[in-house]
Amino acid sequence: AKKNLIVHAPTGLGKTVASLCPALYHAIKKNYTIFFLTSRHTQHFIAIDTLREIRERYNLKIVATDIIGKKWMCPVPGIDTLFSGDFADYCNSVREDGKCEFFQNTRKGTKLSKEAEIVLLQITDQSPCHSDRIMALCEEFRLCPYELATELAKISRVIIADYYYVFNPHIRKLFFKKAEKNLPGSIIIVDEGHNLPARLRNLLTEKLTDFMIDNAIKEAKKFGYEETESNLRNLKEALNWLSEKLGDGYERLVTKEEFVKRVEG
Repeated sequence: AKKNLIVHAPTGLGKTVASLCPALYHAIKKNYTIFFLTSRHTQHFIAIDTLREIRERYNLKIVATDIIGKKWMCPVPGIDTLFSGDFADYCNSVREDGKCEFFQNTRKGTKLSKEAEIVLLQITDQSPCHSDRIMALCEEFRLCPYELATELAKISRVIIADYYYVFNPHIRKLFFKKAEKNLPGSIIIVDEGHNLPARLRNLLTEKLTDFMIDNAIKEAKKFGYEETESNLRNLKEALNWLSEKLGDGYERLVTKEEFVKRVEG
């Protein structure tokens, strides 16, 4: 009927298959890519299992990519102990210096290595498969799972990923470029959409705490950046003064002019 539909449906009713089936039909017809976005890893499994059932029931070849955060796909031991920002810096550094064994084994310049091409064919034949399967195959051949996943995404009809792969402008730009995708040629399915507003608020929120400033002061002092250290101390004093007498759970609106004036004090 081409009308908007709002349905309140309980868990287990079949919302995932009800959204994926018609989306797949339309995507194949129009040569679109479906982005199934979810905030929980468990929902990745449900989406992949649903695609498998569709494939088996209708004897339909479906290539899908199940991709999670780059950090969580990284096979380097102990990487899970790093903060996301630290991991990004580490990953960029070792790749640029040619010190990441997994990346070096995966790419030769801009092209995939022979081993990576062989594993990519295996993953494609087994698709749809969970990210765990991609990671296991890559670990066996000492390859980078994230790089293989982005290569698989190029030929995928369905991509299962976190909200941020579409809604975070920076991540979207990088991923869409690597996967050779574009928004006009995409169908977006937002799983558990009630979680999306909070995630977007977090995305648009900047936070600065005493703990963060104290760490910055220690780092500036360690490397001899005296002017930076002085500026950071002024910043901390200004924030403490502006938040003075505020109890837990209370907030105060501070204008930009008031804040700058206090910092420059």
